[in-house]
Amino acid sequence: MGLGQFKPASMALLVLASVLIVPFAAASSGAAGVVLGPSTVSDYLVIEGEQANLSIELEEIGNGPANVTVSYGLATLEGAEVSRDTTTVVFLPSTTSATVNLSFQNVPLGYSTMFVELSGDVASNSSTHVNAFTRTVHRLRPLSVGLGSTNSVVGSGLGADGNLTGNQTINEGDGLRLEVPIINGGDVNWTGGLQITTEQFGIIQHHNATNVSVVSMTSTVVVGDFLDSVLEGELVWAAQLVGAIGSDESNRFRNGTVEVLPPPLPSLSGLFAPFNESDLVAGQPFNLSLTVFNNGTAAFNGQIHCSDGTTELHQSPLSLAPGGNTTVAFELSARPMTVVCTEAGQRISTSSSWPINRTVNISSALFVIAGAPSPSLEGGPWHQGDVLSANLLIRNTGSLDGRLRLEVMDGSVTSAGDWVILPSGSAGEVRVNHAFSTVGDRMLEWRLISDNGGFTGTSNGSLPVSVLSPQSVSLSLDPINGSSERVVITATTLLDEGPAREVRIRAGLDHGSGPVYVYDQIRLLEPGQQTHEFDLGFPDGERVVVRVSPVGWSIGPGPLSVSTSLPEAVTTYRMTMDPVLSPIRPVAGDEVTLTLLLEQSGSFQDSTSTLRLLDAYGQELSNISVDGWSTSGSMTESLVVDWPSGNNVLIRAHWDVNGQVITAQESYMSSPPTGDEGASIPWASLLWGSVLGGVLIAVLRVVARRPSSTSSSTPLSSTSPREPTTSVPSSTDEKRNVTCPACERGLRVPTTYSGSVGCPDCSHKFSVEPEPTGSPSAAAIATEDIKITVHCPACDQSLRVPSSYTGSVRCPACTKVFKSTERVDEQES
Repeated sequence: MGLGQFKPASMALLVLASVLIVPFAAASSGAAGVVLGPSTVSDYLVIEGEQANLSIELEEIGNGPANVTVSYGLATLEGAEVSRDTTTVVFLPSTTSATVNLSFQNVPLGYSTMFVELSGDVASNSSTHVNAFTRTVHRLRPLSVGLGSTNSVVGSGLGADGNLTGNQTINEGDGLRLEVPIINGGDVNWTGGLQITTEQFGIIQHHNATNVSVVSMTSTVVVGDFLDSVLEGELVWAAQLVGAIGSDESNRFRNGTVEVLPPPLPSLSGLFAPFNESDLVAGQPFNLSLTVFNNGTAAFNGQIHCSDGTTELHQSPLSLAPGGNTTVAFELSARPMTVVCTEAGQRISTSSSWPINRTVNISSALFVIAGAPSPSLEGGPWHQGDVLSANLLIRNTGSLDGRLRLEVMDGSVTSAGDWVILPSGSAGEVRVNHAFSTVGDRMLEWRLISDNGGFTGTSNGSLPVSVLSPQSVSLSLDPINGSSERVVITATTLLDEGPAREVRIRAGLDHGSGPVYVYDQIRLLEPGQQTHEFDLGFPDGERVVVRVSPVGWSIGPGPLSVSTSLPEAVTTYRMTMDPVLSPIRPVAGDEVTLTLLLEQSGSFQDSTSTLRLLDAYGQELSNISVDGWSTSGSMTESLVVDWPSGNNVLIRAHWDVNGQVITAQESYMSSPPTGDEGASIPWASLLWGSVLGGVLIAVLRVVARRPSSTSSSTPLSSTSPREPTTSVPSSTDEKRNVTCPACERGLRVPTTYSGSVGCPDCSHKFSVEPEPTGSPSAAAIATEDIKITVHCPACDQSLRVPSSYTGSVRCPACTKVFKSTERVDEQES
């Protein structure tokens, strides 16, 4: 059997390729022979790799040893040889067999043929034994899955019910269906997933398909539905396979775009009714009629607008069902023009025969710009509120007289000039004024309007204009000095850069019920500073008032009214410090609240002032701003400070208000620090102080007991007898005890004193009256008190006080104030 004679009839797995050979009768000469040995042979070997292995058995059926060469290889199904290899069996004894293993390399993908041939000492073929054979081998293609090309992805429109619209296009408002093909080019079945994503104008949608199966060597289509309405324009899609797809990853991902067309739209067309132009008279009214048709698949609901290119001639609502029509008629003033009608309010199809126009040709005035091609602008530079003046020189070149005017449009604001009549062949100027109400750069549109004439050349345009912020006027008033002379005030105005401006200046007096103006004048202010002087005579009001207001222009921000008090109504300020702290006896480092009373009277000021607290060394403890008030009265301010060290702390307050500095000060007692283990008592100082105090007291007692000598202007005679004299103390030298009603501190005052007494301990002030005449003085009544020793409860300092004294005592060492009845140690006569 030759190589090309074998035709495969079935597919089977071949594990061992061999051929059953029956004994072969040698030639009469008895020559040796070798054939393929007996075995079960299967066709269609299936492999996955590129190598196929085959075992064959050789039998010697002759009379002696045989030498055999085995040739094997691969060929196509059509018989074209692909590869060939050989192996030699050198010696095969008589009637023996041998197994030969054959390896076929580089087996091509798909189906091919393996062939085996014997040469050398080979016997002839029989029905059971052969010396050559062929078998079919099938090399499986590996996993190879991928998406179809971008062009194979099909997009379709979906209706609101989720079914296909049946249209060939996708329109705005439709849903979207994407059909994505998956191709399995291998001999292995595949199961995986597909992710489809769409994006349009930032809107992203996803569709995930799972458990998608594709049989080997087949393809399938995955459908992704996106029911949200798409918009007109380009829609971007992307598809990606999920799972193993083989060695070629390039087919895992595809992306592309879908063009979304406009939604169903109306399609408009129109037809003007005919009229005879020879019957028209320039400037006279006539009716124009237009029939509008809707040839589209959607209704039209909007408006129709007709104009001559610069002026709107007609506007009205327009509603047309698909296939419907309506007639629009409006009246015009006859003149040469082209009427153009268009739509608004709804989109129409590009297939519309729209807009539609009709030209009117009649004899009339015909205007042309004779000078500059655009209006001349006057009055700049312009600020908000200023008025612009625009003008154009026009010539009438038509056969009839006509009239026209100039208009300017500033956004939605239109200003129109007066009508100007120009006879045929004459020229004249048209003018318009326009006031600017807003600030900024803008394009000022202008146009020429005529109701009985046409235009040659340019009749409209635009001009760039910048509008600046309103000019401001700053107003101030100089201080007023003197009170008995005539009051002459000087006001100063400062006008921003720009043109000169007229203002109304009023000056007068305010008596409390409103200003009364003595001067009311219109003055021209040049940019910069100007002074204005007003003689008010001998006023009897409370305040002087000056006001400024613009005349024919808009003024910017600034003080437009100022006032000041007359000299006799000077503002006075007072400040009082509260002698009580919170806490009452702070320790150094505490947060202490100190309260001040601020008062003002006279001409009231409302400017912000500053309040500062300083210690005895000038170090600032607190600084706050105080808002002024515009009425007479008082207000309190509480300031929190870190309390400085010291037994007696002096606090100064400075109130800087309206150019004045109001001061006050107060001394406060501090409590000694608590819990200070390191503090030591100065025993040596206390001992020396006690010794010196005792010596001083003894000296004072000796001096007090010496008889006082009476001075005389007459010298004593040596012969005159010396008479003893008695020293009578003056009533002004006699003292008496009084007690402070606040802290019960005992004080010594003259018996005849009447007035105010200040307590040195608590700073309380109280009044005392003299003792009645004839009453014995305290010195005459009381004998010398017995002295007792008391100890300060704070520092244990010893003090000597009269035994009859029951008031408060101040410790000279630590300034502690305590009752004399506390800590009594001893007494002496």
